[in-house]
Amino acid sequence: MSASTYDSVTKTWRGPSRPSIYNSEVSLGYLILNVIRTTPDRVMQINADNGTEMTCGEVYENSIKIAKFLSSMGLKQHDVVGIIARN
Repeated sequence: MSASTYDSVTKTWRGPSRPSIYNSEVSLGYLILNVIRTTPDRVMQINADNGTEMTCGEVYENSIKIAKFLSSMGLKQHDVVGIIARN
């Protein structure tokens, strides 16, 4: 294991370099979907009005339902969709 190093020009310490945990070749949507799919029991959202919690698993299931509905309406990848919803 490499020790930390000090850069006297920038006056900063730096630990050993590590590879990125994310693949820079994939989209942000893919990363988010992968996280919510692999952590289904984690609370992802809390409604500020009534305290209702929604887990990653519930968000994942709802995302799939919305995608299937949009697909059934004839939408395809790269189509643009606008969503109007309450904040």
